[in-house]
Amino acid sequence: MESAGSATSRLVFRVRSFTVTTGGWAADISFTNDTSATFSIERDNDVLDEGLGIMLFDSGSHTELERRNTQRALPVLRRATTFTPTLPASLAPHATWRGTASARGALPAGLWVRFVFGTFVPTAEMPDSLRREGVRDFLIWITDHAHQLTS
Repeated sequence: MESAGSATSRLVFRVRSFTVTTGGWAADISFTNDTSATFSIERDNDVLDEGLGIMLFDSGSHTELERRNTQRALPVLRRATTFTPTLPASLAPHATWRGTASARGALPAGLWVRFVFGTFVPTAEMPDSLRREGVRDFLIWITDHAHQLTS
């Protein structure tokens, strides 16, 4: 479990399992809106580094994630294409969505997977608990935890 915001007003992200399948990957994920704001879940935009899916890194080091984020050199997002149940258009205060996100495509052994949750856009103002952490107009969460792909 990872979260953005304070203990009493936050967005919570979970990856319960990640599986490499015959033709791609699948992850059992959830996200919870423990704030007083409703968030739209943007998923149909054309921005390459926004959406729900995975990124592949050379290492599991959090330092690599921070460095690449600062340099605006994040890996290409491999977007999830299927959600079961259907991904909601928005997430109301104190609501949770849990399901499976998946996509087709080969994943090279030896690289490290991080799940990307985004883009969450408040339908009104960004909650103060997130604004204090530097979140302005939207939130994209890349997991701190990474999983190494094996052969």
